[in-house]
Amino acid sequence: MRIDYTNGWYQGDVNSAGEYHGQGELHKGNASYKGGFCNGQYDGYGELVANDGSKYYGHFINGVLSGKGHYISANYEYQGDFSRGMPNGQGTLKTSQFTYTGQVCEGNMHGYGEVNYTNGTTIRGYFANNKANGRCTYRCYDYEATG
Repeated sequence: MRIDYTNGWYQGDVNSAGEYHGQGELHKGNASYKGGFCNGQYDGYGELVANDGSKYYGHFINGVLSGKGHYISANYEYQGDFSRGMPNGQGTLKTSQFTYTGQVCEGNMHGYGEVNYTNGTTIRGYFANNKANGRCTYRCYDYEATG
């Protein structure tokens, strides 16, 4: 079924209440979504391109990023676990200055992980709110320290 709006359209399955349900494609304004729907919400695997050009490929539950996914924006890229709409769990975060692989909590480096900076510095250990916290190993070029 196709439904046209003044600022976009939907093409796909609907339920008896006329809500997006099953597989479909929704375009509204400058945003678009292609994937699964359940009772009018993004649900299951989908691909979302937001108004700002950021992209998310992954799983949704009741319209919220949840499960495995890949988010790409102008400032950073994250691939891994999502919960409650945010990076949560295990994943890899890349920016122009570093790549972090490890535990993430509400979008922050939090738990055990490793940061590799573009200048060659590496920090491996525990993080809290994006900062090394507790026992960590620092490697800067040819120098290594544990503390």
